[in-house]
Amino acid sequence: IPVIIGSNDPRVGGVDYQGLASQAHYLDEMQTAMNTSVHPGGNWNWRSQTIGLIDSWHNGYPTQATNSLSGLFSFWAQQFGVDLNSGALGKHLWVIEGTGCIFGCGLDSSSAYVVAVSHILTLITDVETTTRYKVPFFYFSGRDFSSQGAFWPMGVRDSNNRPKPLRQDLPMGARTLSLTCASGRVVVSSQEQLLGRLYNGCTLPGDYISILTS
Repeated sequence: IPVIIGSNDPRVGGVDYQGLASQAHYLDEMQTAMNTSVHPGGNWNWRSQTIGLIDSWHNGYPTQATNSLSGLFSFWAQQFGVDLNSGALGKHLWVIEGTGCIFGCGLDSSSAYVVAVSHILTLITDVETTTRYKVPFFYFSGRDFSSQGAFWPMGVRDSNNRPKPLRQDLPMGARTLSLTCASGRVVVSSQEQLLGRLYNGCTLPGDYISILTS
């Protein structure tokens, strides 16, 4: 059974380097305390453990270059001394809470279009990034939810547990994607269908961004 020693507060990978360096420094201090105060003479090493990560950013929006998750993976791969492309990072790092971001992160949260497009592109980018580097990823919530006086449409199902369309500001079926799967072409119209197919190895059409943003 995997044991995760804790979770780091969310930081924006590739941007907030000082914040990430402070987290690594905290773990170094914890290691020193473990081996001097808690268990004098011990050899506990946080780099031999699995740590949790929270990512809350609009990955994939407004451009594909926006990818906090990739930046976080790169930083922690260096800290753990593993090759990011080897698939070994997933032995040390789990994304225990992943979600997009619409408040306080530079997006127009009053625009249904911006919220919908950033949400679906974040879902896709997170799947592609975590499967590429083989890091376990857990969504914050499968459903939309209300919290702290605001509504967060971050799930793949609405607050009534109904499947959401790819573009959640449009009716179901208004946007579809034709994926290439081992069994052939598969057309998806809901976010839940899309995630399931992507995690099963299907690939997106080359023009998926223009389809989803048009």
